[in-house]
Amino acid sequence: DVNTGMTRLGADQVGLIAGAVQGVYVSTTAVQLKNAGNTKLATTGGGVDITGGLSVGNINSTGILTIEATYPRINLTDTNHDDDWSIINDDGSFLIYNATDGGQPLKIDSSNNTVLSGSLTIPEQIYHLGDANTYFGFNANDTWRVVTGGSQRLEINNSGVKIGSGERVTTILDE
Repeated sequence: DVNTGMTRLGADQVGLIAGAVQGVYVSTTAVQLKNAGNTKLATTGGGVDITGGLSVGNINSTGILTIEATYPRINLTDTNHDDDWSIINDDGSFLIYNATDGGQPLKIDSSNNTVLSGSLTIPEQIYHLGDANTYFGFNANDTWRVVTGGSQRLEINNSGVKIGSGERVTTILDE
């Protein structure tokens, strides 16, 4: 076959040709893998550039993974037929998308505002950043409380409302 083989392309450059189309290019500074003559994988001084889609079964990496596109996304497909998910840069907003159900359970916009759809389950308390003794949360079943300066200021449970360290209010307060 005269259209298939390895050929010298220039000084320190070799190509593998099949059907008169170059499939592999090798030089002292780069390697390129091509499909139909179009470069799909190329080594660079900074790593590897991939053009087109990439399907990977397992990734072990150190360093930085950069995905550049108009709508960059990482698809996480569960081969056990459970929900599939996508991590997306949606016009500057970070989005976690349930590809199976079509839901957007988490979105963080470019101003760092966070939107959750569905329920948020927390183990106990929500603290204010930089103020470890001020929080609100659930210290027991059927109980919600507010603590400031390390002291409980309000507690609401199925027995009534307690304000500060005072007595529990068990009837409706009228204005």
